[in-house]
Order: sequence, then C-alpha cells, then structure tokens
Amino acid sequence: MPMRHGSQAPAIGHPITNAFVTILDEDLRQCVVGQQGELCIGGAGVARGYLGRPEVTREKFIHDVWSDPGMGRVLYRTGDQAVMLPGGLLQFVGRSDRQIALQGFRIEAGEVEAVLMGDELVREAVVKRHDYESLGPRLLAFVTLRERARDSEHPVEEVRSRMRERVPAYMVPNQFVVLDEMPMTPNGKIDEKALVPPARSREELVADEQLTAAYRAPGTQAERRVAEVFADVLAMDLVGVDDGFFDIGGDSLAGVAVMARLEKSFETTLPTDALQQAPTPAALATLITGTGGAEQAPSSRDWTAEGRHELPFAAPHPMPADAPVLVTGAGGFVGGAVVAALLARDPGLTIDALVHSPAGGDRLRERLGRDADRVSILVGDLAQPGFGLPEATTRRLAESTRAVVHAGAQVNHFKTYEALRAENVEATSIAADIAWIAGGGAVPLVFTSSISVEDEEPGRLSPNGYARGKQIAERRLEDAAAQGLPVRVLRVGRALPARGGGAFNPNDTLQIFFGACLELGATPDWRFCEAAHPVDVVAAAIADAALAPDPAPGFEISHPPMAVWSSAEFLAALRRRLAERDEPELRTVPWEEWVALLQADGGGTAQRALALLSANDGAALTTDDAATTAAYVASIGAGEAGDWHGFDAAYYDMIAEELLGMHARV
Repeated sequence: MPMRHGSQAPAIGHPITNAFVTILDEDLRQCVVGQQGELCIGGAGVARGYLGRPEVTREKFIHDVWSDPGMGRVLYRTGDQAVMLPGGLLQFVGRSDRQIALQGFRIEAGEVEAVLMGDELVREAVVKRHDYESLGPRLLAFVTLRERARDSEHPVEEVRSRMRERVPAYMVPNQFVVLDEMPMTPNGKIDEKALVPPARSREELVADEQLTAAYRAPGTQAERRVAEVFADVLAMDLVGVDDGFFDIGGDSLAGVAVMARLEKSFETTLPTDALQQAPTPAALATLITGTGGAEQAPSSRDWTAEGRHELPFAAPHPMPADAPVLVTGAGGFVGGAVVAALLARDPGLTIDALVHSPAGGDRLRERLGRDADRVSILVGDLAQPGFGLPEATTRRLAESTRAVVHAGAQVNHFKTYEALRAENVEATSIAADIAWIAGGGAVPLVFTSSISVEDEEPGRLSPNGYARGKQIAERRLEDAAAQGLPVRVLRVGRALPARGGGAFNPNDTLQIFFGACLELGATPDWRFCEAAHPVDVVAAAIADAALAPDPAPGFEISHPPMAVWSSAEFLAALRRRLAERDEPELRTVPWEEWVALLQADGGGTAQRALALLSANDGAALTTDDAATTAAYVASIGAGEAGDWHGFDAAYYDMIAEELLGMHARV
C-alpha cells in the first residue's frame, strides 16, 4: 500500500456514475490492483480535447479500449499517480509531472516537500532537480524559514539532520537554498521557473559545518589547476588546497569527471583510487607531479599498531537462557537477510537489530512480517563510541547477548581509509568488546568480511580504502581471538537476490551496469564472471556460525558457499524475458559505443554506471574468465553445498525479471 513519509496516502473514493476510471502504467497497460500508475478517466463527461492545441490533445486524450461500450471511446490522462485498491477504492499518490528521476530512484517532489514543511524551522519548501553541467543531477530544496530559525546557529544542518532520520538517504536534498521569500507568479502561485540555484559557496559549507578546514590558497601551478577543476566540477565558488573532495560535495559521479579532466590537463594516467589516496588539491597535485609521492597524501600510520586490539576486562556473569543475538547493519542487504535467517532457525530466538535510522527499522519490520515482534530495533551510528546507543542499552547488550553478528559497514570504494575508519574499523572493535564483555570467551563474534581482501599478496595492504579497512579489522579480530574471543570471519563475494525471489542490493554494480543497458536499449558483449552467491545462502552460513553450540576461542576464516555467476548467462536471460514480454531486443554494441551512450545519457543509472567504470576495465568485463573464477572458488574451498547447487537457468530468469521491474526501457 503506498505510503507518504510514514503515513498512508489519501484515498479519493470511487468513480461517480457514468464515469470510467482505470490506472495505466508507462506503457499504457492496465495496472493490476495495488500497482501504482497514472489515473485515467473516461465516460460521458470527458471532453474531446484542447481547443486549438492538437499536440497536447494527442498526448492527453487517448483511445479507450478498456471500458464497456456506451462509456465513450476516449480516456483523459490526468497526470495523477494513483492506485486501485481491492473493492475499487482509489488512492492518490502524487503528480506524475512532479516525479524526479535521480540516480536510479523515482522521488515524489511533493513527498519531500511535505517532510520539509513538517519541520519546525521550515515555512515553505519547493524541491526540484537541477542538472549541473559537470556535477550532474542533484536534488535541490528551496526553502523559507520560520522566525524561530533565527535562534538556531545552523538551521539548515538541523533540518538536514532531521530529514536523514525520516526519509531514505536518496530523498535528502543535496543542496539547500534559503530564500527570504518565494518568487510568485501573477496568479499568486510559487514561480518554480524562477528558482535557480546560486553558485555553491565555500562560506556556506563552513557555516553549515560541512567544511572545517581553514582556507589556504594554491601555492603552485599544479595546486591551482586541481583546485580549479574541483571548483568547476562541483560548481563551487572557491576551493582551498586543504579542502577534501568528499567534504565539499564530491561523490563517485563527480570523481569520474575530475579524474578525466586532470588526466587531460596533465597528460597523465591516474590510479583509479587517486581521490582516495589524495582527496585535497594539495595532496592530489603532489601525487600528479611526483613531488613527494602518493604515500604522503593520506595520514601516516603505524599499520602494525593499527591492527592490534586489546579486549577490556570482562567480569563473569550468568548468561540468560533467552539472551538475544545482536546484529549490526540489520537494515542492509546482507544484514536484513541474516536477521530473517536467524529467526527462521529458532522460533524462540530474539534479536537486537542495529540500524542507522528509524526508516531502516521500519523497512526491516515490514520485511519480517509476523516475526518482527521478536526483533528489538536499535537506532545507532557505527561511527560513534558504543554505536551511539544510550548507556542503559549498551549495558543491557553487555549483560545479555548470545552472539554478535557484525554485518554493518559503510561500503564505498571511493573514500579513503581515514574517511571509513570509524565505521569500518573502530566499529569492529566495539562489536568485539560487546561480545567479550557479554561472554568472556563464550559469546562468538561473527564478522562479515569481503573476498576483496584476498586481492593483495599476504601482508600487503590494499590501496582501496574499503578493502584496507576490512584487512585491518580482520587483524584486530585475530588479535582479539588470541586473547580468548571466538571469532568467525566469513569472507563474502557478490551477494545476489535470494533464491525464493527478492530485490537486488540497490547499490550493486551488476544491477547498475545491466540496468543502464535496459534503459539505453543497448549492451556490450558482457563475458565476465563473478564468485557469487544468493544472499539467503550467505545469511544461512552466517546464522550457522552465530548459533553453533559451544564456540571455541580462536580465529577462523571461511567463505559462504559460492559458485561462478556468468554475465553472459544473465544477458541471455534478460533477452529471453524481453522476448516473452514482446519488448524490443537489446542491441549489442562495441564497448566504446556503449560508454559513449552512457556519457550522452542524462539518466541517474547511466551516470552511476559511468562512475563505476573508473574502477573497472572494459577489456576485463568483455573477457570470459569463467575458468579463472572457478579455479578461485575451488582454491578457497567455497563450492556449492547443502541444498544449493549453483546458478541455473531458472535463477538467471528470476533475477532478470527482478531487474526488468526496476528499470524502465527507453
């Protein structure tokens, strides 16, 4: 049932006598009950068109093939999004012309505006998409503030912070523009066309506490050029040489543009993780010119000391028979599946589920259905001491926890180790401390790591900030295991939709690449393979480790069962499903042409795919490496097991159907 920022969308009743109402999808096919689409009206009261406006008439008045004879043969497309409920009741969702497509999501502008105007500091709000020339599409909020906002030192940051608690991250505006008054039309309505964003100001970022570095002007020609590129791509008025790229609004999409411009300006090839190693103009200029080397850019650390962790004192205490399992990252793709798997194992089991926001907790409860009553939602922050939980909650966890599953992390391959350290390394130490205090060696810590740590030679740290964080976290846990903590590390590969049906991870590279193919109507000749597993197989292996009886102290590394996933097989499945739907076939184009199509497309999915290409080699993605992948899976002893025997045609068809439901064709 459609929801609007936590409440049910309004119902608007039934069709009146002599009127016919239906809901049509984007392809003008009738929606089933419960499916959202455009509200269309037919019947005796429908006009024949717009006087003197034949083009608009052809767009808005369509031939009616759905109603009974005698109701007229014309339907009017209202532009309203609605749902037909059981019994024929109509439910209004929003306006089609106010839907914003951004980074693969469809956002109702009115819904974001309603949340903003529900804030105590906001008087009026208009939300719209703005396409910066280099920065790409961004969600902007134009707001006027109430009088009480004068009492706040940083009102915009307060509003932004409260929004993060109420809506998913993709619905939080990237930029706020505060106005004294909204521009109005002669008819007394807000003039949205007059709402144009000003240049992004460094001064505003400092005022909002998004940027803390004092301004320092470029001192060399290289620093000057890098700062200019940062400012141009991020639409900033001024960039200092100590301003971090990600601190001033940079992300993976903007990173691609920065890298391309700098490589052209300096006639050089930069490593894919250059912005991770050197996120400021000063550090990046040093990396490019070679005056100091890349290793001077990030903070210098004693990596041996960084990999150690001393467990706290643990006073012996009895373990309650009904002690729950603590699962961090429970609102995530893998973490949510782990919660479901644990609950399915034992009807008497309860779970403390750590999530990042109340909205994440609501989504987890909805996913679990009746089993949600056995889950306590804990809203916390991995980057904070004690996960940011109240002291009483932390004390309860330490006194009554049966096992700790640490599945929480920030997955970002464009950030530095330092930027990810609190959430991905320090949080692992906190999870280990909770397990140790709770059981003194009787409570296991199950840690979800990544097979990306195996890309480097033993003892060598990865240049990728995310992978390095997993390496250091594993080293800390190995140190904790030597002190008596039972540690079970599961290195996870590509986690795909569950076997029984379910969504892709919204940030998964595969769904972004292939989603872009669907939206473009064209695809390269994909050949690459992945060591992968359905997320329910991953969750089952983690649940086994967490619930194993009498866990012995020690450090154990294993892998959930995995198999070779083939991009060529998946592409074939997509083509089968498209043929069954009677939809146009995907054109196969050369790699260079596909990249050019991505660059020409303004859609969010295409832009996300472009960003990911900076860390992926086109030649490798179009080369069949099934034998190499199979050899890797065999070498780590992670082959198919139990009731799962790898990826068959039925599974490829199922996830192809799921992907088709996520991405519209053009």
